[in-house]
Amino acid sequence: MVLCHGVTDSAASLSDLARRLSPNYRVVALDSLGHGLARPFHDAELAAPMQAALEQLTDSLELLVDAYGPAVGIGHSMGGALLTRLAAQRPELFAGVIGEDPAWLSPAQAQSYREVTSPLSYLAHVRRDPAAALAANRDEYPSWPDDERAGWLAGKLEVDLRFVEAGQVGYVDWSEWATDIAVPTLIVTGTGSDSVLGSSGLAQIAALGNPNIFTRLVPGARHCVRREDPAGFDVIVREFLARVHPPFDADAVIRQPGTQAEVGPQPSQTASFYIDSQLRPELDQPYYPQWDPIGTRLRWSSPDEPPQVDGASLEVVDIDRTTMRIWRAGEPRRVIVAIHGGGFMAGSAAGDDERNAGLARRLQAVVVSPEYRLAPEHPFPAGALDCACVAEWARNEWDLPFYILGDSAGGGLAESAAVMLLENGERLDGVIMLEPFLDPSMASRSIRIHADAQMWNRGKAHQAWKAYLAGRHPRELPRLVGVGEHRPRVLTIVASADLLRDEGIAWTTELVDAGFDASLHMISGTFHAGLTLPDTRVRERVFELIADFVGA
Repeated sequence: MVLCHGVTDSAASLSDLARRLSPNYRVVALDSLGHGLARPFHDAELAAPMQAALEQLTDSLELLVDAYGPAVGIGHSMGGALLTRLAAQRPELFAGVIGEDPAWLSPAQAQSYREVTSPLSYLAHVRRDPAAALAANRDEYPSWPDDERAGWLAGKLEVDLRFVEAGQVGYVDWSEWATDIAVPTLIVTGTGSDSVLGSSGLAQIAALGNPNIFTRLVPGARHCVRREDPAGFDVIVREFLARVHPPFDADAVIRQPGTQAEVGPQPSQTASFYIDSQLRPELDQPYYPQWDPIGTRLRWSSPDEPPQVDGASLEVVDIDRTTMRIWRAGEPRRVIVAIHGGGFMAGSAAGDDERNAGLARRLQAVVVSPEYRLAPEHPFPAGALDCACVAEWARNEWDLPFYILGDSAGGGLAESAAVMLLENGERLDGVIMLEPFLDPSMASRSIRIHADAQMWNRGKAHQAWKAYLAGRHPRELPRLVGVGEHRPRVLTIVASADLLRDEGIAWTTELVDAGFDASLHMISGTFHAGLTLPDTRVRERVFELIADFVGA
């Protein structure tokens, strides 16, 4: 959701609208050129300030859409005019547009804006006595949300007065290009005396005959429709969004008790990308588009007997009510705490026995894997504390080079456990991340590209974070980038066709920029959960990278 303000307002003045939308959407409020914290107009731009503002908006939208996909734009007055103009020119940037009494001006209105003595005089008054201006605003507009008043005032103090003096705040020729709007567009206006469009403007819009433009009239509302009736405007917006850009329904992606697990069509989206020939048969497995933690736990349950691996032995130990599975091969030269994946809600240390036994042999290591507590029964920080407890025990049990390895959600837990150890003064030689699940914002490009991927998709990822965080803010998650001393080396390996790919890349890059010794590898032709499949060249490559990292 991209929010654009009107003349002399700012992004901060959209706070109530942003607050209402943010539980369901990623919301970006923009300061238009010459407003808020945006730069002032260059002198040459003042000859055509709306064009300059449109170009700046275009640049911003292109960046956002490249990262997150087509946007729904909501703009008031000038902001609505700019968004609708851009939608007519660049429909691929938008899923929809809402114009709150956009500055689609009549010639008479445009002339009045060019006669700028009154607006400039008013702004001078506001700047002389901001407190009095704020008090007057409360008296004149008692229904406005209080949390937008400060932004309203700040906008008056920050606006580039040369832009106001130019007197160009909208479009007179809107009827010529509004017929080109090809994305769903809702125009909302009121019947107040200061409304730009009002009933007559809606009649002009209807006469255009564009089936993509819908209109709503709010009786009694003035120019700032959303502030006159915040709850009513919210209903109008959500009705429109339900048609063109419905919010993500977290409940729909989790299998409810008593229902059968859905099996998606074959092949999955992942099959359309380059996949290593040894991994491609895995794509013939059933694709479960829903997140089914109960069924997943059953499907991933380990056999009663652990695998028999020549030269490797298994010991099961309980410490502080946490079970550990310990694989070793010969005289160990290093210790690795390996934390399993499963979206925080499934998976098991036992399920990783075959891989961990192989790591123990290949690396001449003790591999310790905890059966940590799972969400939703045990949300953050339960699992992270279990992993940190086991890691501390292992660190003290063997005086050897010490590493933590995390796979998928185990990567998120590995980061938390590593930070807990380091903050407790423990030594940690390295952190190994395999396709790590780290970013609750789910804002990366690969999340969008691989939203319906095999094994792990956007819906499952969303539900996993919801269950793990259980209402806690993501900022509570321990972050390795904040560690100031005794920084461990880092190895990150990501899969090429994995929705988690880009967050692993971004996380590692952030560590490098913070001064860490961190390396990053992307394995071509791989997907989520495909990095360590037995008897594949991909697994051999991953083991080689890990062996080189630990010096084996």
